[in-house]
Amino acid sequence: MNERVLDFAGRGAENVRARAFNEMLARVAAARPGTDLVDWTAAVDAYVAAGEPDGPFTTDSVHPAPAGQRALARLYRQALDSCPG
Repeated sequence: MNERVLDFAGRGAENVRARAFNEMLARVAAARPGTDLVDWTAAVDAYVAAGEPDGPFTTDSVHPAPAGQRALARLYRQALDSCPG
């Protein structure tokens, strides 16, 4: 889950919940050998740091825009390609 969620409600809780969710997923994956996670937050951070070269990565900070969809598909492909045959 992306940890750069925009705070439309002004509560400041969205990113805290996203981090907690990601931490829980990491614990679950760590407890199951052979389970890895796709790091969407790292992908979003890298894209933003690069200046969003192909336009917005998400439509609303949650749902991937076309550039984000392509990046997420690449991440899934890389993860699937790394699975043992």
